[in-house]
Amino acid sequence: MEILEKLFGSSTRVKVMKFFLFNPEELLEKKEIMKKTKSSSSALQKELKDLCDIGLLKKRIFIKSSQTKSGRTKKQKVQGFVLNPNFKYLNNLKTLIINNEPFNHGEIIKKLNK
Repeated sequence: MEILEKLFGSSTRVKVMKFFLFNPEELLEKKEIMKKTKSSSSALQKELKDLCDIGLLKKRIFIKSSQTKSGRTKKQKVQGFVLNPNFKYLNNLKTLIINNEPFNHGEIIKKLNK
């Protein structure tokens, strides 16, 4: 992944792009993206803004349900991000990122066994 980090400028940007390219239907808020990509809040904020500015990601408002301590369901509007399926270079970017992933058969077997 070192080549992609140098090409795209940061490891956080590569992690976010990979996450959304491999999960194109996911609509997640910043906090969830931060957990899934293991990124810091400040770095993630910058990369999300940049990726939205170029059109790779779109901001969406959605309703999130959560449980309160008393057991009630609380609904709130939150801002999330989703892959833009109409991004001009989406197929090229998928090809670049997916073809750059080295496959280690031992790691694949370990992950599948979990």
